[in-house]
Parts: sequence; structure tokens; C-alpha cells
Amino acid sequence: VPILWAAEDIKWEAPKDAPPGVMAAGLWGNMGKGAYGALVKFGETMDTPLHTHTSDTKAVVVSGSFWYAAEGGEKKMLGPGSYFMIPGGLRHTSGSEAGTVVFQEGPGKFDVKMVKVAKEMKK
Repeated sequence: VPILWAAEDIKWEAPKDAPPGVMAAGLWGNMGKGAYGALVKFGETMDTPLHTHTSDTKAVVVSGSFWYAAEGGEKKMLGPGSYFMIPGGLRHTSGSEAGTVVFQEGPGKFDVKMVKVAKEMKK
């Protein structure tokens, strides 16, 4: 049985524990519990500090701009049509401009685990 959803019929919801302005439209599975496919929309400009995800994340930028930087690496800007895969457990920073939409999928639930960075000792 085919599933056909026109863009205007897609239901957007704020995922549990998501930052303000982030909305998701589940296409299959459940991104809060296990394997999933979803459209994710960033309503505000995002700049997420060093973090990891439990599972791999694969995504394609549909519109807007998304950026990514591995820990200690250079920031890479990704525009519409760009693909990225972030392995689970990889420490990185990422962000997007307001209005960015990505198609995202993963083999397990999507989560964001912030990395605690030790403060440098003052002399």
C-alpha cells in the first residue's frame, strides 16, 4: 500500500526534549524510541556545542544551511542536496540557520548528549 503525503498534509510536532523552534515530522518509526525516518525543521538559528548521539545519524539537507565540525576540526557548511552521516558516539558541534529542513534517519532513537568540557585551571 503506497503512502502519499502532500507537503501541506505533513504533521509537524516538537520532539520531546528538543530545543526551542525544532519541529519534526515522523515519516516512519519513532525517533524518540527506535529506528526512524523524519523531516526535521529548525525554526531558529541553532549552534549546538560539543555533543554526541547514541546512534548513527544520516541526513540530507532539503533547504537552508546546516554546518558540522568534528571535535577540534574545521566547520563545514552544507547546503541543499548535501548529505552527512555522523557515527554514534562521535564528539562534534553542529548548527543550522533558521528555516533549515533536513531529512534524517537512524537505526536507533535520536538523542543529544552534551559533552562536559573541563574548564582550564587559572594560574
